[in-house]
Amino acid sequence: METSTTSTTTSTSSTDSTSTSTTTTSTIVASPQKFKYLVILDFEATCEQDVRIKNQEIIEFPSVLINTQTLETISQFREYVRPVCNPILSKFCTELTGITNEQTDKAETFPTVLKNHYTWLRQCLPEDAISEDKIDVEKVCFVTCGDWDLNIMLPGQLKIAGQIPFPYYFKQWINIKKQYQAHYNARVTGMTGMLHHLRIELEGRHHCGLSDCLNITKICKRMITDKCNFDLLSFKPEKQPKTPYVKK
Repeated sequence: METSTTSTTTSTSSTDSTSTSTTTTSTIVASPQKFKYLVILDFEATCEQDVRIKNQEIIEFPSVLINTQTLETISQFREYVRPVCNPILSKFCTELTGITNEQTDKAETFPTVLKNHYTWLRQCLPEDAISEDKIDVEKVCFVTCGDWDLNIMLPGQLKIAGQIPFPYYFKQWINIKKQYQAHYNARVTGMTGMLHHLRIELEGRHHCGLSDCLNITKICKRMITDKCNFDLLSFKPEKQPKTPYVKK
C-alpha cells in the first residue's frame, strides 16, 4: 500500500474474471514520459517442472493500466483462460501459479479472452489511442518483465488458436528488466530482484499473473519518480517460434 495515495474503486468481478476501474490521486510528482499510458502485462501458462512443454497455452491474462503523468492506476483486467491442447493442469503448474482446473474449466478459450481484453483497452483508453490495426505510439505502450510474454508466448498461443492475426498493438513493448538495468546501472534480474533492490514489499503471490502485474506496476511508478523515461522498446520478430517454451 502506498501511503501517499488515496483511491476510489468501482469493480465488477467473478471467480474467473476481474475488470476493475480505479481512480488514484498521487502526491508524487512524475517525470515527463514518452508514453502517457503504460499497460503492464504478465501471462501465466501451462507448464511442467524442468521440461519443455509442447503447445504451451496461456491460462491467466492479466493487465494493469496506469497514467504515467499522474501515476494513477486507472484500471486492471484479469481473466483465466481455458487451455484446449492440455486441458488438465499439472500439479506443478497449480502449485506455481495457484491456478486450478476448476478455474480454467469455467473460463473462456483464448480467442474470447483476447477480445475481452481488447474491449477493456478500448473502454479505458482514449478513443484514438488503440485499435485492432494501429496504436498511437505517443500515448500507450505495453510493459512486460522480459520478452517472453509477447515475443514467445503470444505468437505460440495465436498459432494454437488459428486464424487470428497478431494484434498490431502488441508488436512493441518495454522490457522492464532492460529498462531497469539501464536506468539504475544495476545487475538485477527478475521481478523479485527489482523489488528487493528498491526495497518494495512483494504484494500477493509470485507467479500469480495479476499479483505480478501489480508488483511490476509498483516498480514502474518508482522508476518514474526516479526520473526514468520508459523508452527502451522491444519489437515482435519477423519469424515466430515453432514451439513456445516454459516461462523462466
